Amino acid sequence: MHPKESEDATVELCRESLLSWYGQVKRDFPWRSNPDPYHVWVCEVMSQQTTLKVVLPYFERFVEALPNCRSLAEAPESQLRSLWQGLGYYSRVRNLQRGALHILSNYGEEFPNAYESWLAVPSCGPYTAAVIASVCFGEAVPCVDGNVVRVVSRHAKRGAEVWAPSFRNELMRELGEIICRKNPGDFNQALMELGATVCKPRRPLCEACPVQTSCQSHADGCVHLYPPPKPQKSFRDVELVGLVAQEGGQRVHLVHRRRGFLSETCGFPLLTNREELCRRVRHLGLEGALDFGSRLVKHTITRNRIRLTVAELRCSSSQLSRLISSCSQDSTHIEVQSVGTSQVRDNLSSSLDCKIWEQVFPSRFRRCSSESELW
Repeated sequence: MHPKESEDATVELCRESLLSWYGQVKRDFPWRSNPDPYHVWVCEVMSQQTTLKVVLPYFERFVEALPNCRSLAEAPESQLRSLWQGLGYYSRVRNLQRGALHILSNYGEEFPNAYESWLAVPSCGPYTAAVIASVCFGEAVPCVDGNVVRVVSRHAKRGAEVWAPSFRNELMRELGEIICRKNPGDFNQALMELGATVCKPRRPLCEACPVQTSCQSHADGCVHLYPPPKPQKSFRDVELVGLVAQEGGQRVHLVHRRRGFLSETCGFPLLTNREELCRRVRHLGLEGALDFGSRLVKHTITRNRIRLTVAELRCSSSQLSRLISSCSQDSTHIEVQSVGTSQVRDNLSSSLDCKIWEQVFPSRFRRCSSESELW
């Protein structure tokens, strides 16, 4: 047999084995049994930085409340925040709404049906656009996520190159040559399912792998070496003060952040200069109302390693507004909202804010989410 014919036969065998395996073991998710573009789109945006298992209850609640593109486009911000609470990165749901407005404006009640068209939709990068185009419209465009990168790294013994910025584009070209033209959606989902459930980061289940016989790292007994460790990120240390401002023991003042750090979220004022805060508090005659205590929160957001001191302040909402205006360069992009103490938890958008609140009321309020590392 000619080497090229032998290679083609191996690819075909792997593809058939993978698709057959997927048909037997795929997990039952609502967006799979009913691959509606809206459902697949919402699921993919939700599952960025987390797992499908974690996403499921959020997805079901979201599509029940906002069942279609129009209801998403018209949803008030408070409803979006409530439905997204606990998933992290609130800007994603704002972009999802922008995407819905884009679709209604350009396609009416229909959805775009091609990969290139989905790339123009806010909230849709190459991966999300490829999932929707292949699963919902049968376009033979490959999906490349972390699971797929891991499977390919092990199967073909691809080393540190998999972390290069250009690798995903290269992998898309390679997978584009072998993707199943008849059922590209199942092919993409099968690769991702394989990485999520069998070819796992730790303790891969090689004996259950449908493509084990052609896996180079398995044949050489070095699966544990692939992919190699990802290069460490460089972190920036950030010192902050989280200000819990209360009035009369019954109301808590929160802020809506429109720009800057944790933009498009609701929570507590986050200030960068403790000395400036103390000076401004004295200027407003509130010195005796400020209490720093010894409460400390440590948190990591993307490349920011945060060390945050929790301070309490007794003041009115107007006094807090004046204080923020004098302390923060981004004050024009922050608005103050006062809520009852029993409503605070439901209005917090980030797990950092939940950690702050937990420091103030450790027994009364549970933490925002077990997925706090998403923030």
